[in-house]
Amino acid sequence: MLSDRYNPTSYRQAIARACKAAGLAKPWTPYQLRHWGATKAAEVASIEVAQAMLGHSSIETTRGYIKVNERRAAAAAKKFA
Repeated sequence: MLSDRYNPTSYRQAIARACKAAGLAKPWTPYQLRHWGATKAAEVASIEVAQAMLGHSSIETTRGYIKVNERRAAAAAKKFA
């Protein structure tokens, strides 16, 4: 079972070691992956879908995970102009 071998700290450290071995200048973190996933879910479906995927009870918590896509925001703004 995965939980028998890894905990949040060892998981993060394993990713950092793999990034270093791959020659990445700056390793990514599991939280960056979580934020990216939330952003993509909100873009493809909706913020409510992202909220459900992340298991948040508050939509405001989910909003903190989502990065605004500036191009999509500008395109949406043009529709209202």
